[in-house]
Amino acid sequence: MFEWFNRHKKTVMTYTLWLVIPSFIILYGYGECASPTLVRWVVKVNGDRIQEYAYQNRLDAYRQNMQRNQSLQSLSDEEISRRVLQDLIQSKLVEQKAGEWGIGTTDEEVRNAIRQQQYFKDENGNFSVQRFEAVLYNNKIPQEAYVQDQRNALTKAKVGAVVQHTFFDAATEKERGDKRENEKVKVEYLAFEPSSYVDDVTPTEEQLNQYFEENQEKYKVPEQRRIAYAKFYPKSYIKDVTSVATRVEYFFNQHRQEFEIPEKVVIQHVLYSANDFTDQASATEEEIQQQFSENSAKYMKPEQIKVRFIAEPLVALANTQDVTQEAIESYYEKNLFRYEHKEQAKARHILLRVTDGLTAEETDAIKNRALEIRTEIEQGLPFSEAAEKYSADTGSAIKGGDLGYFGRGLMDPPFEKAAFELPLGQISDPIKTQYGYHLIRVEDRQEEGTDPLEDVADEIRQTLQKQLAVNQFRALGNSVESLTDLQDQYAVQTTDFFERNVKELPGIPTKDLQTFSRMAFMKTPDKTIQIAGNIMMENLYLIESIDRLETRPLTLEEARETVIEDVKEKNARELALQASEEDAALVKGATGATLEQAASARGLKVTTLQPFGREDRYIPELGSDPTEIINTAFTLTEDEIAGPIETRKGQNIIRLVSREPARLPELVEVQTEVERAYVKDQSERMARNQANLFADELFSKKAALEVEAASQGIEWGTTELFRAGGAIPGLGMKRELNQEAFKLEAIGSVSTREVESRMQGYGRDPSTMPIDAYYIAQLLEIKEPYLPDLAEAREDVERDLKLKLAEAYAERYANEALQAIQSALAANGPIDATRSVDLSLYEDTGSDKQPLGGKGASYKGPYDITGNGQVQGIGMAYPVAKTALAMKPGQISNPIKNYRMRMNEDKERVQDAMTGVYIIQVLEKIEPDAESKSQFSMQKYFERSAQSLAFNAWIEEVSAASKIEYNQEYFHPEEDEENMQEEETAASE
Repeated sequence: MFEWFNRHKKTVMTYTLWLVIPSFIILYGYGECASPTLVRWVVKVNGDRIQEYAYQNRLDAYRQNMQRNQSLQSLSDEEISRRVLQDLIQSKLVEQKAGEWGIGTTDEEVRNAIRQQQYFKDENGNFSVQRFEAVLYNNKIPQEAYVQDQRNALTKAKVGAVVQHTFFDAATEKERGDKRENEKVKVEYLAFEPSSYVDDVTPTEEQLNQYFEENQEKYKVPEQRRIAYAKFYPKSYIKDVTSVATRVEYFFNQHRQEFEIPEKVVIQHVLYSANDFTDQASATEEEIQQQFSENSAKYMKPEQIKVRFIAEPLVALANTQDVTQEAIESYYEKNLFRYEHKEQAKARHILLRVTDGLTAEETDAIKNRALEIRTEIEQGLPFSEAAEKYSADTGSAIKGGDLGYFGRGLMDPPFEKAAFELPLGQISDPIKTQYGYHLIRVEDRQEEGTDPLEDVADEIRQTLQKQLAVNQFRALGNSVESLTDLQDQYAVQTTDFFERNVKELPGIPTKDLQTFSRMAFMKTPDKTIQIAGNIMMENLYLIESIDRLETRPLTLEEARETVIEDVKEKNARELALQASEEDAALVKGATGATLEQAASARGLKVTTLQPFGREDRYIPELGSDPTEIINTAFTLTEDEIAGPIETRKGQNIIRLVSREPARLPELVEVQTEVERAYVKDQSERMARNQANLFADELFSKKAALEVEAASQGIEWGTTELFRAGGAIPGLGMKRELNQEAFKLEAIGSVSTREVESRMQGYGRDPSTMPIDAYYIAQLLEIKEPYLPDLAEAREDVERDLKLKLAEAYAERYANEALQAIQSALAANGPIDATRSVDLSLYEDTGSDKQPLGGKGASYKGPYDITGNGQVQGIGMAYPVAKTALAMKPGQISNPIKNYRMRMNEDKERVQDAMTGVYIIQVLEKIEPDAESKSQFSMQKYFERSAQSLAFNAWIEEVSAASKIEYNQEYFHPEEDEENMQEEETAASE
């Protein structure tokens, strides 16, 4: 497979995929003195987690793209979520396969690819570092994250090229792709998918045996291994690091270059914002009409619903529930982890911020102010009131400075040292961290341990009572078909029409509003009453829909006020631009006018900014996207003026005041940062050394890892069997540990060195992430590849066979639907010039009403189809695309069968399972614009390759063979809560 890749490596690496630019969010916890908190996972791909923040980042980026692309704006939240998850899952699968095949991308390849991208070239066609930085900054992308994304894209391109060549000659596909490049039609279709009919299929034992015999190789189990491991956490050694001044100073001298203070500039600026010119802006009727006409998709009346409901106070119903002592003890034993805690401190703090660029005198003044505040507290001012009054950490200030309980490793080292050593109730001296000076008061400390049952029994009793109450209420909701059945027992209330994510609703407490709204809009087949309730809510609700208004465009009169405001804002921005251009010309000219005079004449002011560097990503007065201002400022000479320059806040005229050259700092200037780096470096060294010492002991003693680790109090564990390149049960996707396990040659052999495991960060170069732990592994078992018997593979075989047998049902009901459509056409004639029949009427909605067409039909579209074979809602469907491109508007196709493709043992591409049977109607032919006709490059070819028939068939095969696990607690928290309640209720009984 890889001989072709090696021969063509130079050609492949001449080109790169252009990625959709993502957005990144930095999450903080524990006020402004804490490290980023852990987040939940959303989906596991072969045990490798995709974290919540990665999903949310991609979701935000997709929604931003929707705002720019009107063709996407009709998508539902469910469809958006599905697309984003599918994209993340496929990316993860490609990443895993690249690792399995040994395909990677070097730093040099990444640099060359970035330098070739047109987005970063200047007017002369040369790569521009300034333009590179500006583009990334304007899109809020850290450079290291973008570099890692490009590395991933190049690796994906290599994987795509290998797969492409494996299936069929890439040059032939390129030629076919060229011919199909500009073909496009808009279609709608009915889909009949085998998965809709599996409940109608009951395979016989004979069929199962025959199918398994014919496809046994498909279920072959590869080599598996099992290991024992010892785990060494750097964070466990933090408390053992002694930050002796001489050691920190030595560390600083050895790494001083890493703490270099970059070159900075000081500028003045005048901001011309739209707000400054709103009073001068007007809106003519012609402008109003034009704004509404050109942006009609923006002015929509969202979906609304009107419901009636009953509310049951949760606490009152919970108080009627009986919970036995046995149930409490059982819950405690099953959930013991909830009551285990590491060493913790509970503290309040007051933060006085110290920003970059302050002089030593200004910094000392802030420290003295902290001392003054401490004196006020000692003289009687409550600490909580002082925090509300003085603290710059707004998140904790509103709570009187309360940070709650926190463990070691979360706070800055100086803050943590005080929190775990300061006597209870005593106020600290001003403590310096990277955020500024803190006054800290420790209110409580807890040793590592487990809360005894008697301390948490009341809490458990209340939890179980609430769970029983929710279960009782759910049973009530499931027992009735309409709230009319309960109107003698409860007060039935009725809402007015309201929208999703409503901010206020009469009769619904704020804490319940989100869940109430979500359940009110939920559509469940054969169910008229929705149940909204969990143990965190104030009330439990039964909700019945009365009426629903679908999303619709607003008329101009309905949207007039909003349109007028939009026109005025647009005109105000134009007035701001005009004024800034006039003033810039004035102060740059020979008139002698100063920037202060020009600003004063318009009621504006000149502001002097704090010093900033080239790499700064946020300047308070300029906002979050001042890249062009920053880049321009570093090209100016002293007192030179530039502008206007646009930022999100408006137009800016700037003047360079002074420069501060780059320099190496003194230790006192970066003391906190150096101490943090020193502690991290030393704790990692200690953990690594202990791991290697342990490995040496195992090797010399020929001892069992479990026994030796247990005797030394080292955390250890054993795994279940796992495959090469896959997740390790109980540990997740640990690639380095997996690779080490498959390097070990004999049972009992031990890894010769520590295996490093780093924390994960989406879009981040793994080598830059903090080390989570070091592992030492010992091989316990090797299980050779084998063909399983039917009993072992039965679940997978039965699933696949049911889908295979269900294909006949899909064909049958597709033919029934076509007959119904043809009958309707014969009776009624065409609807319009491009549409023969409304296919959406033939969708099987799952209601009691008999569908006009065949059972199980789902309506899709309208979608655009091009010649590359990719069809929205299906995936790779070349027969569907080919048929659609050959049809005329208004024509309806015969049923079209589409199949996935896979590789057989001989590495040949063969037909696999059916995706479905489809009836399509072409709505219109879409003529390509001149740009798309002429635009073709190897870059576009790689994009097509990634979506080609071969690649998509391959990725579908890989996906089908992979274990995809969704975090139900994340997507359906109320279902998870319900399941937990039922399990625990059963236990109590």
